[in-house]
Amino acid sequence: MRVMIHTKDLMHAIVNSRDGKYGETRLVSRVAGSPGLPHPYFSPTPTNISVVSGQPAYLPCRVHMLGDRSVTWMRMRDLHILTVALVTYSADERFQILHSDETDDWTLQIQFTQPRDSGAYKCQVNSRHKIARNVYLSVVGEKRSLHFCCEFQ
Repeated sequence: MRVMIHTKDLMHAIVNSRDGKYGETRLVSRVAGSPGLPHPYFSPTPTNISVVSGQPAYLPCRVHMLGDRSVTWMRMRDLHILTVALVTYSADERFQILHSDETDDWTLQIQFTQPRDSGAYKCQVNSRHKIARNVYLSVVGEKRSLHFCCEFQ
């Protein structure tokens, strides 16, 4: 006999042991409908970034349970794909992805920022259920006091 227990991301089965008692728990599936593959999800990271023109900007995106899927960064004003995984698809060499195998961070770095870089950027994971989050960049044209404040999502 099986009793199914559904938790947020895991589905377990409690099955009879050989002596007829319950208690053995076995992982049946990580995600109902997608055996063995967990759903990727984002950790809260800042979604509003402000920098002074000419300084580098670091747009954070932390994705857990990525598996064999890829993280893509896109500039929303022109829907230009900037990076896919570790590959940069922009002729503008100021853009690059920062990632280490030891972390779940996929940070878009923009060197020598300019006011025209201001706007929305999208970090997304293409999976069966696509997930995405926007990060908004504000590039201030002159050196002045900035109030750094972070909104988390």
